[in-house]
Amino acid sequence: MFQELFLPDANFAADKAPDAAAPDLSLIICTLNEGAAIRSVITEIAGHLSGLNYEILVVDDDSKDNTAAEVSDLGKSDPRVRLYVRKGERGLSSAAIRGWDMARGRVLGIMDGDGQHDPVAIRALADMILKGDKDLVCASRYIGKTDTGLSFIRDLGSKAATLATGLVLKAPLTDPMSGCFMMTRDWYETARPNLTGVGFKILVDLVASTKVRPRFGEVKASLRQRQGGESKLDIRVVLDLGALLIEKATNGIISARFVLFGLV
Repeated sequence: MFQELFLPDANFAADKAPDAAAPDLSLIICTLNEGAAIRSVITEIAGHLSGLNYEILVVDDDSKDNTAAEVSDLGKSDPRVRLYVRKGERGLSSAAIRGWDMARGRVLGIMDGDGQHDPVAIRALADMILKGDKDLVCASRYIGKTDTGLSFIRDLGSKAATLATGLVLKAPLTDPMSGCFMMTRDWYETARPNLTGVGFKILVDLVASTKVRPRFGEVKASLRQRQGGESKLDIRVVLDLGALLIEKATNGIISARFVLFGLV
């Protein structure tokens, strides 16, 4: 296990395909002040990934609590747990991209560090995509009519955002706002050159950044109670999503960063 402090490079290219000794699955966890939850989250998901060849890569946005210390301590006894601390950068999407670029697995995944994502669903996603007949598999809150785990207001807002996103993506995602999914490295690399890296909705960015329609699968997963940390949902998240959709709808003619600069 090792820690690296760095300034992300926006032009950082994806690594070449991993060799035979690399893990099958690289699971990225992006953190910001998740010290109260991250140890239990990693321990729990590691138990559910038992029997798989995996690594867990935590990309931390220079948390001011004990997040990095907790991950470092876990890594001392489990070399599959790796830590990267970013300096001068914020945002889940850019952190996820950095993690995937550095990951070694042939399958790349992401989950939250606050304990809201169900590890049972994550194992189901891993089993599904490792069969080799899917390019992208997602945990969805909107399969069936069971509880999503969101408050009424947040659920309403998420559904509205899903509807708006569907007009741009034209892809069979029931939950494009999902923050828990896995994809093949090959499919990721088709999207990588066009990724915006803005905001928190990285799944939207991925699907809108490639012309390759993925072989797609979903599993039902409601959000659990947060084990620690605070919600990152605020007006900036909404503005970031709107700016991202404008960029993708205009095929990059109007960039998301230009829209956000104009709003500021």
